[in-house]
Amino acid sequence: MKRLSLFIPLVLFWSFMAQAETDSLRTEDSTLRRQPWEWGVSTLPFMGVAAAVAPSLDGAIRGIRMQSLPPFRSHYDDYLQYSPLALQLSAALFGLKGSHSSPYELLTTDALSVASTLILVNTTKWLTHRLRPDGSSANSFPSGHTATAFMGAELLDIEYGARYPWLSALGYSAAYATGVGRILNNRHWASDVWAGAGVGILSAQIGSILSDLLWGKKGTFLYEIPSSKDLPHTLSIHYGTSQLTQHYYKASIRQAIRNEVALLFPVSSEEEVLLDCGVVGGNLLQISGYDVPNNTDWYFGFKGDICYYPAPRIALGAAPFYYVYPAAPSAPGSVLLGELGLRALLDYDIRPHRSFRFFVGASHSTAYYPKEEGASSSEDNVVATPLRLSFELGIALLLHL
Repeated sequence: MKRLSLFIPLVLFWSFMAQAETDSLRTEDSTLRRQPWEWGVSTLPFMGVAAAVAPSLDGAIRGIRMQSLPPFRSHYDDYLQYSPLALQLSAALFGLKGSHSSPYELLTTDALSVASTLILVNTTKWLTHRLRPDGSSANSFPSGHTATAFMGAELLDIEYGARYPWLSALGYSAAYATGVGRILNNRHWASDVWAGAGVGILSAQIGSILSDLLWGKKGTFLYEIPSSKDLPHTLSIHYGTSQLTQHYYKASIRQAIRNEVALLFPVSSEEEVLLDCGVVGGNLLQISGYDVPNNTDWYFGFKGDICYYPAPRIALGAAPFYYVYPAAPSAPGSVLLGELGLRALLDYDIRPHRSFRFFVGASHSTAYYPKEEGASSSEDNVVATPLRLSFELGIALLLHL
């Protein structure tokens, strides 16, 4: 009976998904395919961060982890890594229509992708011989768990993303959580995780191309796709990371890493301009400089995206934001920290519902301290003090649902 109670909701879920199919997103090649030179573009941000940014920050990120969660150990990532691929296979099992015309083509793509992942991951581990942060073995780079998770997320996206972008969101969220788990469990350096994500996506694309060649098809990435601005969406999910240089007014310069997730909703659409607004949550990892130890500031806030499309799949724009830090260790003694900023952005549509974003930005932070005893009375019980000026450079993955 217990197994039946778990099985029935699963059947109802896939039945609902099948009924939710939209006619505007067809499975013909014209809505699903890319140009040949684009098939590896989606791995570049991950590889770039792994090669250029993350190695210099590996030690600092691990230091924050050891300071904040020294006894943490969980096995959730050991199982979560398989969930995107399991979601794809279960969708096919329950008859959800995807981009492949037969289950044999789907299984061929999956098998070749798995083989590519195993070859790339294990060959690179053997060549690099990098020691894990916990010292257990010398096979840290890249993260195999993260590669498996992102391979599954990419395969799920290739198969069902154009029709059911919510499935892509679930797959990439699980992959993201897997990568975070590898760092929290002290099993991998941050650069291992970024490289693993790139290897996983690349392996899925290699598997898709080889499968199409074996089945005599024209190829998964040989056709043009429409721009994201031409396809309606009700929600955009942004996964972003950036490196900040912070100039403190009464101290020195610090380096920091920002990780955030944003949920944005369409507000206005006129000709070539789109406006989305929504909420944001994330953390700011302070990793060097100043006279306080490395720490993590958590925040929430609001931001907007104003995008202009000068070309079908390229967007330029600006993103104003305001973040609130209820408790900020980087400003000891403060009761609140506010950050007002603006980013300039460049988006490239990898698929109709997925984009990569490159952005630069600047922001100003103000700390609010309790008023000292004996100070002149007024309506305000806090004193606003300018804290720092920050400049950032980052990337983000955008899912348009």
